[in-house]
Amino acid sequence: MRKPWRAVVLGGLVAVAIGGLAARRHRAGPLPVPPADSSGVRVELLKTPLAFEPNIGQWSSACDFRARGLGYDLALAGGEARLGLQQ
Repeated sequence: MRKPWRAVVLGGLVAVAIGGLAARRHRAGPLPVPPADSSGVRVELLKTPLAFEPNIGQWSSACDFRARGLGYDLALAGGEARLGLQQ
């Protein structure tokens, strides 16, 4: 007596393996970031718009609002601001 469920399980495993290989092949890499000219960095940062996101549980409870962008992170909480810059 043949067990048809074995064929179904084997077919499913083959489909998952093929799908995994296809996804791995098309995985996107990090976006290239051009080197910044140190003289123009301040000017470019001043042109960048800030958009604050309210903290609804996605960050530490010590943060009420947060704005993030290329090279910076600005957190606001209880009358103080914390600015993080990438080096």
